[in-house]
Amino acid sequence: MNRSSLLLLVVLLAVGGVVALVHLALAQEGPGPARVATGFAPEANPIVQVVVGTTETEFEQDPFEPTRLRRSTARVKTLLYIRADGTVDTKQVQ
Repeated sequence: MNRSSLLLLVVLLAVGGVVALVHLALAQEGPGPARVATGFAPEANPIVQVVVGTTETEFEQDPFEPTRLRRSTARVKTLLYIRADGTVDTKQVQ
């Protein structure tokens, strides 16, 4: 091997090492947050969670065994909208 081939091999290995390190650095960062184009500006204080506030439960007894329940029905009366800054809005469900 002559001197110029050896120099070319060293330069190629150095460039390959730099490319590999850059690739690893970018892979560790991971992709950024996914954004969906909705056509609307994002809210300044978005809703982050909706929780059931109050419910109303109706119980129906079994007509043949009064000590047992035949069925129960729960209806949601209010919902709690929790926003990013911690504020809570209460909405009545119809």
